[in-house]
Amino acid sequence: MPTMYVISGCNGSGKTTASYTILPEMLQCRDFVNFDEIARSISPFDLSKAAIDAGRVMLKRIKDLTNTREDFAFETTLAVRSYINLIEKTKKKGY
Repeated sequence: MPTMYVISGCNGSGKTTASYTILPEMLQCRDFVNFDEIARSISPFDLSKAAIDAGRVMLKRIKDLTNTREDFAFETTLAVRSYINLIEKTKKKGY
């Protein structure tokens, strides 16, 4: 059964920092989908400008990973209600 890890916490709580150690070393999870990193790659100096595009890229990446039944993690503050639907859909796929 594939696993989806939801890394959540408030802004500045260390989610990304902890994920870079915990995911590959302790959980053997190699795919980490991070909205902020995606936005930074699109527009490094204005993350708000890249928000919509980064959201699309993130959701597509998660869809691709679930379609191939890969283990993966994604980071969130859980401030957006749409993640509830994402998590439910992923559970229905056997995660």
